Amino acid sequence: MKPEGLEDRIAHFRPDLLIFDLSLGKASGLDVARSLRAHGSRIPIVFLSSQAGVPESDLAQIGNCAYLPKDKRPSTLIRLLKRVLVEASSEAPGNRLFQASSTR
Repeated sequence: MKPEGLEDRIAHFRPDLLIFDLSLGKASGLDVARSLRAHGSRIPIVFLSSQAGVPESDLAQIGNCAYLPKDKRPSTLIRLLKRVLVEASSEAPGNRLFQASSTR
């Protein structure tokens, strides 16, 4: 399940990365990410949520994504976003898994 019209909006705006919460109302951020990947999207995704962490197996399955708890400092989020964007622009798309702990 994914929010109505999301793929059209992504195609129109062509973002460099997406930031999702794990809970998106009627949809799960993980399910939305899986659906985007199933349709060929390789846009990096950062999950920013107050919910408990995401199992690494889920992140690895989705690929090209990261998780960061909302209780982290804004500077930690900024470092993670910069790292995700740099790595996404310097490598061919693949199943990268960005670790929030490695953004120190």
